[in-house]
Amino acid sequence: MSGEWDTKLKIFKNIKEKKPGRNRRPFCYPGTLILHFLFAVIVMIYIVIADYYQVWEDPNWLAGETPPYYKTRDYACNVENEVSELIDYMRLRNNFENDGEYAPDKLVDIFEYAEQGIISGSNTNGFAYTLQQLYDWSRQKESYKWWENYIQENDRNLYNVNGQKEVKGTLDELYAPQGFDNILEFVMSDRNLRRAGEAHCISELAVCLLKIDSEMSQYAKDKERFKAENTNIKYRLENTETGLVYTNCTSETVKQNSARIRFQGDMFFLDTDVPLTYEMKYDIIKKLNEDIADTENITLSVWIDRTFSAKDYLWGGSQFYDKWSWFIKTFPKGLIFSAAVFFISLMALCVMTIKSAGRGNGMIRYLDRISIEFLLVPLGLLICLAAVIIKRSMDEILPPPQATGNVVIVLFIYMFLLMGVLSIVRRGKMKTLCRGSIISQIIGNYRAGIRGGRRAAFALAGFVLYALTSCLLCRGGTIGGVILVFLNLYAGGHVLKEISARQQMLDGVRKISDEDFTYKIPTENLNKVNVEIADNINRIGDNLEKAVQESVRNERRKTDLIANVSHDLKTPLTSIISYIGLLKREKILNPKIEEYVDVLDKKTQRLKILMEDLVEVSRINSGNFHIQPERMDFREFQQQVQGEFFEQLQNCGLETVNSMPEEKVYIWADGRALWRVMENLYGNIIKYALPGSRVYADMKADEERVVFSLKNISLQPLNIDAEELTERFIQGDESRSTEGSGLGLSIAKNLVELMDGRFEIYLDGDLFKTTLIFPVKPVNGRENMEK
Repeated sequence: MSGEWDTKLKIFKNIKEKKPGRNRRPFCYPGTLILHFLFAVIVMIYIVIADYYQVWEDPNWLAGETPPYYKTRDYACNVENEVSELIDYMRLRNNFENDGEYAPDKLVDIFEYAEQGIISGSNTNGFAYTLQQLYDWSRQKESYKWWENYIQENDRNLYNVNGQKEVKGTLDELYAPQGFDNILEFVMSDRNLRRAGEAHCISELAVCLLKIDSEMSQYAKDKERFKAENTNIKYRLENTETGLVYTNCTSETVKQNSARIRFQGDMFFLDTDVPLTYEMKYDIIKKLNEDIADTENITLSVWIDRTFSAKDYLWGGSQFYDKWSWFIKTFPKGLIFSAAVFFISLMALCVMTIKSAGRGNGMIRYLDRISIEFLLVPLGLLICLAAVIIKRSMDEILPPPQATGNVVIVLFIYMFLLMGVLSIVRRGKMKTLCRGSIISQIIGNYRAGIRGGRRAAFALAGFVLYALTSCLLCRGGTIGGVILVFLNLYAGGHVLKEISARQQMLDGVRKISDEDFTYKIPTENLNKVNVEIADNINRIGDNLEKAVQESVRNERRKTDLIANVSHDLKTPLTSIISYIGLLKREKILNPKIEEYVDVLDKKTQRLKILMEDLVEVSRINSGNFHIQPERMDFREFQQQVQGEFFEQLQNCGLETVNSMPEEKVYIWADGRALWRVMENLYGNIIKYALPGSRVYADMKADEERVVFSLKNISLQPLNIDAEELTERFIQGDESRSTEGSGLGLSIAKNLVELMDGRFEIYLDGDLFKTTLIFPVKPVNGRENMEK
C-alpha cells in the first residue's frame, strides 16, 4: 500500500515541478488592458465634448459649473450658419422682390443672371424674360441642361436629367424674349452674337432655368423659415441710399436680453458677447460682400433671442446641451479621475510587460525582433496622423457622426502606439533596444572594418574615395554624368565578381560540411585574397578527410580488439561455468560454501551476457550481422514476447495495460533481430521499472508504418539525456546497482535501424518511453534483403 502511495506522490511531484516552467502571462494582464482602453475612451469623450462646447473658456469650469449655452462654441457655430443662410435669403429677396414684395413681372437679363447670379430688373443685354415666365418654364416636366458637344454643332438639342437617367430632347420656346418673336430673331439682330450663334443663347437660358427652379424653391422655404414666429433670429437689413428695408420684427419686439450683431460695409460690430471667432466673422463678411450688392450702403443688424422661444436650430442645440449638462458638470473631477486611472493602468501594463519580457505570442515576438527604426518610423507617422485628426477636430465644429469616427480612428491609432511602446519597454528590459538596428549595424560594420587590419582600411579608403568622386561627378554636368556611369558599371562588375567568388566559397563550405571532404573550391577566377581563403578551406577539407579515415581505422581496431578479447575470454568462461555447474551438483554440507557457489554462478552468468553483448556489438559494427526481413504479424509477435516475460513482470508487481488493434498488423522485419530488440526492452523494464506501477504497451498502424511504444515509471530519477541512453556502456542509474551491461538499448537501436525502422526514447521526469517505428512495406520494394 505504501508503495502505491509513493508512486502517486512521485507523479504528483513531477507534475507540480513542471508548472513553473510554463510560460503563462499573469491573469490580470487582459483585465488591465481592457481597463486601460476603457478609460482611454472615457478621457477622449470628456475632451471631445468639452472642446465641442469650449467648457474651459469659462473661468468657473474647474468648479464644475456649466456655462450657459450662448457662451459655447456650438452656439457660435449655429449663429454663424443662421446668419450665413439669412444673408443668402436676403440675396434671394433682392433678386425676386421689389419694395419687399414678390415681383413676378421683374425682368431677368439672361446673360447677367447666368454669369453673375444677379436680377437687377433691367434688360441690359437685350435678352430677357419676366421672372414669372422663367419660373413657369422651369416648372415644366423637363429641366434643361446644356451639353457643350451638342451646342457646338449648332444643334438645338438639350438634355433632361431626371434622377440618374439622361433623356435627349429639343428646346420648345414656350415664351419669346422681350421685344422679339423667338431666340433666333434676337441672335440675328445683334452682330456680336452671330459668331456665338443661337447655341450660346440657349445654353445661357438653360442655366437660368435650372437656377430659377432651385432658387425659387429655396426662397419659399427661407421665407417661411425666417418669419418672426419660426426663428430666434431677428434681422433688419437697410440700404441707406435707397431706403430699402428687409426685416422680420420691429424695435419694440426686440427683448432686452437679446444679442445684437451689426454689419456695415466691411466693418463688423459685435455689441454683446456672442463667441464668434475671427474666422467666423471673416466668413460672414465675405459672404455678405459676395451675395449682397452695394455693401457700402448696407447695414445688417441681427438680434438673437436667448430664451430660444422658436423651435429652430438654436433651440435644438440648446435642448441637446441641456440634456448633456450633467456630463459637463462632472468634467473636472471625471477627467482627473479618468486620466489618473488611465496613467496608472498604463504604468501597470509597463510593469507587467517588464516581468513577462521574453514571452508572448508570435506577433509580439515578431514585433520585438524588427529593427527599432522600422518600429519608430511608423509610430512617428501614427503620432502625426493622430495630431492632425485631433487638431482638426478641435479647430472645427464637426457633426457627431464625424466626431465619433475621429475618436474611433484615434483609439485604433493609440492601440498600435501602445503595442509599439510596450515593445520598446520589453526591449529595454531584455537589453535589446538597439540590437539589430540599422544605426548599430552601420556603426558595428565601420568599427569592425577599422579593426580589420590593413585590408579593411584599404577597403574603407576606397569606399570613401568612391563616394567623394561620385558626389563631385554629380555636379560635373553631362561629362561628369557619363564618367559616373562608367565608374558605376566598373564598380558593379567588381561587386558581382566578388559575390560570385563568395558564392563559390560558400558552396564549397556547404559541401565539406555535408561530409564531401574530397571537394575542392576552384581558384582560377579568384583574386589574391579569395584564393588564400579558398586554399585554406580546401586544406581544412583535406585535414577532415584524414581525421575521418583515422577515426574509422581506430573504430575498426577497437571493434576487432573487443571481438578478439571476447573470443579469448569466452573459452575460459565456459570452463568456469561448467565447473560451477559440477560443484552445484555435489552435496555441499557447508552452507557458506553453497552461498559462495551461488554468487559465483550469478556473476559468471552476468559475465556471459556481457560477453555475448560485446560479440553482438562487434558483429553489428563490423557489418557481419545479417538481416533477413520477412512479412510478419507484429501484434501477435508482441503478445508472444509479453507472454514470455509475464511471470517476471508479475513477480516485480508490474501491471501491463495493452492498447492493440483488433486486426492483424503486418510489418517487414527479421524475427530473430526483432526478438532481441523486444527482449532488451522488456528486460530493461523488469530491471529499472518502479515496482507496483503500470506498463503501457500501445500499437498504432496506418497505410505506411506501424508505431509501437512501451511506457513505464522509472525506479530512480532519470537525470540523463535521452540520446545518451542509446550509446554503448551507458546506464540510466548512476549507481549501477542493477545488473546490466549498458549495451541493451544501443543494440536495440542498431538492430531496428538495420531493419529500416526508427528507435526513439522519450524522458519526462520519471516517465520512460521507447518507440519502435517499422515500415509496412519493404524499403525500395525488396522483399528479401541482407545487411
